[in-house]
Amino acid sequence: MNAVITQPFTAEAPVGEEPPEGVHYLTLYGRDGRWKLSTWLKGFGDRIAGFASSYSSTGDILLIGKNKTDMVTAFQRMKAIGGGMVLVEDGRVLAEIPLAIRGWVSDKPLPELMEEERALTALLRARGYRFADPVYTLLFLSATHLPYIRLTQRGLVDVMKREVLVPAIER
Repeated sequence: MNAVITQPFTAEAPVGEEPPEGVHYLTLYGRDGRWKLSTWLKGFGDRIAGFASSYSSTGDILLIGKNKTDMVTAFQRMKAIGGGMVLVEDGRVLAEIPLAIRGWVSDKPLPELMEEERALTALLRARGYRFADPVYTLLFLSATHLPYIRLTQRGLVDVMKREVLVPAIER
């Protein structure tokens, strides 16, 4: 609906094929690696190949994208820089924001961090992100104080119905 309110939707794709147009793979990994939740996300963009972020309200790891190889590359780069946000396309890192302090906070001067955020936002907008602030969206995908669909350690939750729609998988 907007940068932080997510509503349920249904979409179908043959097994092994990419999600439909405008829909991305979305995986939330527990920071400790003990669980994961995989689903689809609609409306974050149209053509984001691979994106990884350690910045979330729960501190868990978010992966978003159309291309699983690029998603893995983004995740590996995010780990290599000690946490943060990484956008990858065709195996190439297009943008990154290192968040060296626990994967949540930058140790860079604010003007430098602001420039990195502007560059990442511009690239995401060019790939279909249409809301005001992608960083804000990432922060609230797991926020259970907001209505409708949320990603949690328990699974994909419909907050309004207090129901787990898809349970998280222990690894």
